[in-house]
Amino acid sequence: MPGDEALSYLEKTINRISGHEFQMVVLPEKWITSPMPENDPVFQEIMGFFQELSEKNRCSIVPGSFSIERNGGLYNSSPFIHEGKILGFQDKISLFKGENGKYSNGNEIRIFNAGGLKVSI
Repeated sequence: MPGDEALSYLEKTINRISGHEFQMVVLPEKWITSPMPENDPVFQEIMGFFQELSEKNRCSIVPGSFSIERNGGLYNSSPFIHEGKILGFQDKISLFKGENGKYSNGNEIRIFNAGGLKVSI
């Protein structure tokens, strides 16, 4: 789905998990199909939504991966959010057939510390 439809989708579907206790939420890869610059207002609003949800529930969230335009390249990149803070992004390292040539590879494995638990995407 395009980025501008994502917020409406999130508001409707987040009710499925409200009222439940959870420690981590992981969404699927590339559920938003539009490439976005990392400073895009829609992308920032989506990240703010997940940061608020993460802080409110004192949990970790991997909101899937996004096509992020950064430093002259396009990356399939997954943010890691813990208790309301974006701890960093993991750029996909091993690209598949259709991704080669379209995306730039990540070049490092990021490890995030989430309340004593070490997590990698």
